[in-house]
Amino acid sequence: MPGTVGRLPFSMPLRQAVEQGAADLSSPQGLMALDGLVDRQAATLACLQDFRLMMGVTLAALPLLLLLRPGAAKGAPTAAPVIDR
Repeated sequence: MPGTVGRLPFSMPLRQAVEQGAADLSSPQGLMALDGLVDRQAATLACLQDFRLMMGVTLAALPLLLLLRPGAAKGAPTAAPVIDR
């Protein structure tokens, strides 16, 4: 397993962690710890992408505000309610 670490892209931090003994890729516990780190990073990236999508939808919807009619003026007279007796 240590031979595969050098072939992975972006593996310099992983290689350094294995060399320093911080990560043990030969035991199930070490692999589970690495899997947990990858899952946590994937969740972080997914949240970031969700917020970027929401920002894009919001920015795309902003021009629709120009199509809304302005409300009635505050001082404008309104019709009195009709009461039938």
